[in-house]
Amino acid sequence: MADALGWIGAVGGTVGAVTGLAGIYFGQIGKKTGEKAQRTAETANETAAEAVRIAREANRIAVEANDLASDANTISKDALAVASDQLDYAWVLKVEDDGSAIVINDCAHIAVGATVVVDVNGEVQATRCGENVAAFKQLSLDATRAFEKHIEEVRAHPYRNSISSPGVFITGSAGDIITTTFRATITWSTESGVERSCVVKNDVRHRMEYGGTPVRLKPERQATRH
Repeated sequence: MADALGWIGAVGGTVGAVTGLAGIYFGQIGKKTGEKAQRTAETANETAAEAVRIAREANRIAVEANDLASDANTISKDALAVASDQLDYAWVLKVEDDGSAIVINDCAHIAVGATVVVDVNGEVQATRCGENVAAFKQLSLDATRAFEKHIEEVRAHPYRNSISSPGVFITGSAGDIITTTFRATITWSTESGVERSCVVKNDVRHRMEYGGTPVRLKPERQATRH
């Protein structure tokens, strides 16, 4: 009887050990499975985040593509407007003896929103902005300061009187020709809204003649077509 009980106890101990080992084994499997599931979840989260990033980038590229398409359409329209607007403009710059700079729209088309800047050697003398200049009409700007400076330079090169002495005669001569270039930079729009610009110049030329009088020389007006 004692032997039977001992045998039963041994069997029970063995079963318990086996059960314990099985528990440990399945516990390890469960742990590894949980870790694998966690890694899979983390990978899935990273994949989802990357998908969101890619979607945002694709959306940004699509927006930029739309903007480029819009810009291209605008440029195409502007190019078409320029190509179809072939109006011929002519501008003239005159400088009067009182120092007025006269800019003339010497054509049959209105210049819309014209801006005119008159300068001499890069020094601005006068400006007018936002002017609608009708066909063959003109704008007057004050360039007196530059014109007076030009005349001062002319007077600094006077007429040379003749010299006569026994056996010697030297004829007199006019003073040096002094040239000052006045420049008008003009920007405007045609009636259809196409922007134009041009630069027109006028070379003002004087020299001193006998009697101390500055004499103006030709040419005195130049036209530019655009």
